[in-house]
Amino acid sequence: MKMKITVEIENEDGTKAIEPVVVDTEIPNHDDFKGPDTFLQDFDVYEKAVLQIRNEVVKEATEAYLEDVSKKKLIPELEKKKNTK
Repeated sequence: MKMKITVEIENEDGTKAIEPVVVDTEIPNHDDFKGPDTFLQDFDVYEKAVLQIRNEVVKEATEAYLEDVSKKKLIPELEKKKNTK
């Protein structure tokens, strides 16, 4: 079984600020949960996979967002410096 997490960052007008970031990972099947005696151990496997993929997808989306921000902030600054010389 797989879990897929998609992160989208949108502008206020609903347009995409970055391309969607999609990451997937394997998670335990329903049959992997054997019963109440092993539920915590089985759930731990699920939880670790989900937390890892969540961190990964947010990191990738943040990097894309910051790259976009730096491009938009850097270009006007470079043009301003060019015009003052």
